[in-house]
Amino acid sequence: MKSVVCTVAALMLATAAFAGTVSDMTPQQAMEKAMNCPVCSAFGADPALGPTLRHDIQSLKAGYVAVFETADEKMVPAFEKAYADCESRCVSIPKMTADQKAKLCDCCNGMAALMGRKDVTFEGGKTAMG
Repeated sequence: MKSVVCTVAALMLATAAFAGTVSDMTPQQAMEKAMNCPVCSAFGADPALGPTLRHDIQSLKAGYVAVFETADEKMVPAFEKAYADCESRCVSIPKMTADQKAKLCDCCNGMAALMGRKDVTFEGGKTAMG
């Protein structure tokens, strides 16, 4: 559980920093926020998945590359299911009520701030483990 807390906190802090915000949450607070987030809580649906999650962000001249995956090959189907659920929830962010948006984690707030900007391009890809 400790590794998941740190992983999710790193994800939130890095994305929030990229979006121009700073989070002063502890890793435990960041994990709690993510698990209560209407979007990211998809990764909490399968309790066996959480401890296997891994995330890394590398800054580039024109943005960043983020890798989010499971460290356990047996959990790839659960990861893919959670990721698909997370993506479908993410699309609904612009239509969320103010109460729902208030529950978004720093990562989702950062992504929402970048969505729709003409100077930002998102590109996805698949790794063997996520």
